Amino acid sequence: MTRVKHVSREKFKGFRKKAEEDYEGMISEFDHGRHNTAVILAVHCAISWADAFTVHKLGKKSSSQNHGEAILLLKEAKASDEKNKALIYRYFLQLIQLKTPAEYEDGILSKKDAKKALQLCERIRKFFIDEFEKIENQIEGR
Repeated sequence: MTRVKHVSREKFKGFRKKAEEDYEGMISEFDHGRHNTAVILAVHCAISWADAFTVHKLGKKSSSQNHGEAILLLKEAKASDEKNKALIYRYFLQLIQLKTPAEYEDGILSKKDAKKALQLCERIRKFFIDEFEKIENQIEGR
């Protein structure tokens, strides 16, 4: 069972802002050769995007330290493109697999590993940006 925290739906904007701050930090850290930190920020960026989406759609976010639970909660939130959302789950799982060695193991991840994390994060970010654009267009009647 996924542990959740109920959050007022209008607070999704704060999670989007966090996601973008993590994204900018990820790019900067990668550019400065700090690959472990770039991977960690990629994971946090992706999770913040998922939180923004589930808060907007469901009024809740995962309250677990296990990032896998955020992905499970994401399954409950309907997207305009459910097929593409299934890909996002896979990208999340691949990204989270990079987090443990980046954050908790004694080695330093390679530039190649960090690049993979950035690419996964960018795909996840694009999906959510597109989803929010569709939501905004529906609200404005476009």
